[in-house]
Amino acid sequence: MLEGWIPPGVHNMVHQWVGGAMEPPSSPNEPAFFLHHCNLDRLWAEWRQRHPGAPYVPVSGAPPGSNLSDVLPPWNERTIADLLDHRALGYQYDTEFPLPQGHQMLPGDTLVGGNEVRSGNGTYVLGYQTDGNLVLYPAADPHNVVWATGTWKNRDAGRCTINFDGTLRVYGKGAPGQAPDQWHRPNARPPRRRMPAHGPGRRSHRPPSRGPAGPASVDFEGPVSARRCYGESGATSAR
Repeated sequence: MLEGWIPPGVHNMVHQWVGGAMEPPSSPNEPAFFLHHCNLDRLWAEWRQRHPGAPYVPVSGAPPGSNLSDVLPPWNERTIADLLDHRALGYQYDTEFPLPQGHQMLPGDTLVGGNEVRSGNGTYVLGYQTDGNLVLYPAADPHNVVWATGTWKNRDAGRCTINFDGTLRVYGKGAPGQAPDQWHRPNARPPRRRMPAHGPGRRSHRPPSRGPAGPASVDFEGPVSARRCYGESGATSAR
């Protein structure tokens, strides 16, 4: 459905809709070409995310350049199989794992390296660092770590996501359904909980992992008590 002229034909037909320099084989000279093809790659990434177990077809028997192990011209350096997981190439789209918007983090939202979530009054920060560590610390003293997952030891920084079942999880690199689960805490409350979020993240550091660790909550509102949020009491509220 991405290629060809059969509707929606979102590759070929867009070249025709734009017209002009987008129509001839020299279309890469048109700046809109790259916007168009980046969007096609994003659509492919979204489809792969929704169908993590679907294999690539055709594996063989198709014209050259279409089979799984075919080397792609004109560079002749990589095969289609090498390019199936775009995250392994070092990038991802913000529509794959939505970042928190405003001051709310909803199920499905994701923190990647350098993103953080703040308590309602801004006193505490829960940050996912670029080394893959999830850390809780006072906003006024980032090096005074209250609690951390210690997942930096895995050397596989990926993402931290609130799943739709309410579970907060830290994953390594990989496509949905394939990324290793490095750490998680179940949520005893209904899954439609919220977390206030704090815009773009701060630069990462690797503090020592210390402090109590216990059941976590996705309810990260109001003044935060680390012991109540992640501690031994088993409380699921951080109010």
